[in-house]
Amino acid sequence: MVEMFNEFGKSTAGRLVFAAIALLCMFAMAGLMSRNKKFSTKQLTYIAVSLALSTALSFITLFKMPMGGSVTPGSMFFVMLPSFWFGPGIGLLAGITHGLIQLAIEPQIYHPIQVLLDYQIAFGMLGLLPGLIMKVSRKPMIGMVLGAIGGVFGRFVMSTISGVVFFAEFAPEGMHPLAYSAGYNGGYNGVELIIIILFLCVPVFVQAVELVGKRARA
Repeated sequence: MVEMFNEFGKSTAGRLVFAAIALLCMFAMAGLMSRNKKFSTKQLTYIAVSLALSTALSFITLFKMPMGGSVTPGSMFFVMLPSFWFGPGIGLLAGITHGLIQLAIEPQIYHPIQVLLDYQIAFGMLGLLPGLIMKVSRKPMIGMVLGAIGGVFGRFVMSTISGVVFFAEFAPEGMHPLAYSAGYNGGYNGVELIIIILFLCVPVFVQAVELVGKRARA
């Protein structure tokens, strides 16, 4: 059963299914946002552009891990933007959508639960937590930095759990699977987080994100 799922997920038909589900998630975001009287198709366009930028940057790999995961020039930050702009609910759906897009483009499939952990839940946390943290922050720059740390940490935790459960056999002899998985996933997530924080230390960059967010909500 698992082998059949793996073959389907890596096939053209499987990738089309994942892409279709991602599209449904976009419709779900539209439905959720439509409950807000300020909703407009412009806001959904901003989300789509943000995810498109994240997807484009994900192709620029500074370093690629052998069993999934890579360092990019800040692609994860653009997954967080809908959460910063529209709150954690929209951010969660945006993160799940991005995970499905990544699954359709370059699937790393070993088990159905592994797919959920590494793609939907991990990227879902990347979208959810920044918005939650941003809500309690009084200063945008601090909120974005803490939100980015929280979002990347959430993805790291989910990916580490997946590594312990499904990739323990790859741990070097004598090394605990948890240590191996934490080191593996912490490496690329940590470097990506440093890149994002460096961007957020530039006031002009933060001001630009704020300005675009205000226009998106207008």
